[in-house]
Amino acid sequence: MNQPSLICEQKNHRLIIVLQGRPCRYTGCNFCALPSAASGVVGHNEFHELVSLNLNKALTQVDSNIKEIFLYNFGNVLDPENLLPDTLNLIIDTCKKKFHKLSLVSMDNRLEPQYGFTETHLLKINKQLQPIQPEIAVGYETHDAYIRNRILGKGLSDKGFSNAMKLLANYGWMFVFILF
Repeated sequence: MNQPSLICEQKNHRLIIVLQGRPCRYTGCNFCALPSAASGVVGHNEFHELVSLNLNKALTQVDSNIKEIFLYNFGNVLDPENLLPDTLNLIIDTCKKKFHKLSLVSMDNRLEPQYGFTETHLLKINKQLQPIQPEIAVGYETHDAYIRNRILGKGLSDKGFSNAMKLLANYGWMFVFILF
């Protein structure tokens, strides 16, 4: 297992923040190496302290003209079992203060309520980010349900995907799905 860490990498006007902490609780993806690359069962408070201590230091190395932030962890960004809401709030608030041109925050997440994808959670983050555009990124992988679910083990139904798209649209969230 790896040590918990926070990595910030700037690419032009974009900032990628990778939080290496608790592993994804969805372990059905047949190809995914993220659970084994995570840092194991790191305590929530321990990880929050690590982020709190290192975020500002890491951001001093980043240009203040950042317009877009892409937030990843080794699970689901909205899942309180992967990332404490207080830790996510800290990251959002810190980035909003530092990056005055910020117009988009993208978060990697599954589309099921048990992984933090709920109307209540979306509304709360939407309010916190205002006027910044929120976005969800999902590893949908393929439109072929057989390949997506039986071979890759993603567990994403067409109906669930459609319902999630409607929910996101209702609250003004952008949506990116990753295909191969």
